[in-house]
Amino acid sequence: ELERYQAGIFASMTNLLLTTDEGGRLRYYNRMAAERLGIQETDLGKPLAEVVGRSVDRRLLRALERVASEGRELLGVEGIYRLADGDIDFSLNASPLRGPRGRREGLTLLITDQSRERELAGQAEQASEERRLIKDMFSRYLSAEIVSHLVESPQLVRLGGDKREATILFADIRGYTAFAEGKDPELIIEVLNQYFSEAVEVVIRHRGFIDKFIGDAIMAFWGVPLQSVDDDARRAVTAALEIQRMVASRDRKFFHQSASRLKIGIGMHTGPIVAGNLGSVRRMNYTVIGDTVNVASRLED
Repeated sequence: ELERYQAGIFASMTNLLLTTDEGGRLRYYNRMAAERLGIQETDLGKPLAEVVGRSVDRRLLRALERVASEGRELLGVEGIYRLADGDIDFSLNASPLRGPRGRREGLTLLITDQSRERELAGQAEQASEERRLIKDMFSRYLSAEIVSHLVESPQLVRLGGDKREATILFADIRGYTAFAEGKDPELIIEVLNQYFSEAVEVVIRHRGFIDKFIGDAIMAFWGVPLQSVDDDARRAVTAALEIQRMVASRDRKFFHQSASRLKIGIGMHTGPIVAGNLGSVRRMNYTVIGDTVNVASRLED
């Protein structure tokens, strides 16, 4: 039972494990050693030098012979294991294998595949960078709940381009051009920012994505990057109605004094779009394009 338990542990190791007997013959190898070094069951009982001799430096084999004869450990030896389909950069720890009474019964060789470790580290770094990009790209324009979901499931965002069905919303300020004539730039920016701050929160609260600000207009959409076919259009309409109610409210936090007569016009449309990163290597934005976007913009006009 104990032997089966130990065999299970050795088989599940990510490092490569080999053992030899007192005669230097291969006695055991784990699953990773078989996969990475190409060792087969027919190699058991063969001299270690015969099994791996063509793939490693002869000096390493002589060093292993000294470990066996002198009974001293060999730690952190690095080298190259040559294979037909590519070399393995490895680090080796070798120690005498002793029996119950201290009798030397061969060697234990623990090999770290540094090539594989670097590959895994690169994949982890790439995944981490992908999550960081998603967080940076969406955190300002989506709710924290949705951003967290995207970070944990980055495959949901296809930055290179993805066909979806989405609901697009455009909302601009009616009477803005006449209002802005002759006004100080500071006042105009203050009026816009007060309105945008409130309207953006409504969109995000209803799980929408703020695409961009176009002068006095907001462009937002539902269904990208997360899609809920049954709810996206409903949430978009609910957000639009809430913005209209907010503008009509006497307790609104924007459009005061000279801006009190300003209203909001909204255009919406649901249909197929293409979503993805658009721009250049210097600057890219996640956005949507297509006839559906154009129709929503014309409806808002």
